Amino acid sequence: MLGCSLLALLLAGGAPPLPAFEQRTCPSSQPIRGEAAGVAPLNDAEKHAEALARAACFRGAMEAAAKDATGLASQAQAAYAEWLRSACALTEELSWADVQARLRRSGTRAGLGEAVCLASGFGERAFFLRDRSGFDGVLHERQAIGATIRVELARLLSLARAEGRLPPSAAPGALTASDLAKLTGAIDRVWEGAVEVAQAQCGALETPTSRCVALWENYLLGFVNPWALPGTPAPPPAPAAAD
Repeated sequence: MLGCSLLALLLAGGAPPLPAFEQRTCPSSQPIRGEAAGVAPLNDAEKHAEALARAACFRGAMEAAAKDATGLASQAQAAYAEWLRSACALTEELSWADVQARLRRSGTRAGLGEAVCLASGFGERAFFLRDRSGFDGVLHERQAIGATIRVELARLLSLARAEGRLPPSAAPGALTASDLAKLTGAIDRVWEGAVEVAQAQCGALETPTSRCVALWENYLLGFVNPWALPGTPAPPPAPAAAD
């Protein structure tokens, strides 16, 4: 949660470019409420409502930016927006599906993971379209979380396929073989889609680097991150790449 000093930096333009852009474009009430004396932080329902409102705001900002971004508003933009919706739906599903326990859990955060994912995805896309040089730092900063999510998705795929071959569970909320098959299919589609969007995006850039597709694929996979929600244990970091 952002403190008053950081909020002041955001508003004054002294913060890192992405947070400053996000707070300026679609302000969040949480930094202010989190520091104001006697004002309770947002509850889950309020967080969900605000995330939905910011997602709609950032989507509008993204669409407006796309109209002004020559060469980027056609195939790459459409592919990104379509992929993001699928990725965020998967993020929501992974927020509740405990593959190892073969259970679908429930709670007061229903819909929050998807809404936060959409707000982040639309907001960062708007930032990319408005400030390519500033976004380059974001692209590289997200490689670590992208690598971690890649390892975790591979683990979940392997686990879900193995669990799907076991006898069905009679426990309340149990994930059936059909549920697990749908989940593995969704992971496969989102992962394959990330590669396709990365290829489309790099194809739309004037001077893509040799690592462009790999960087964008890792960046995109980082959105499939239900572990980013407060109180959710994060997966272990990906092992460092060998030299």
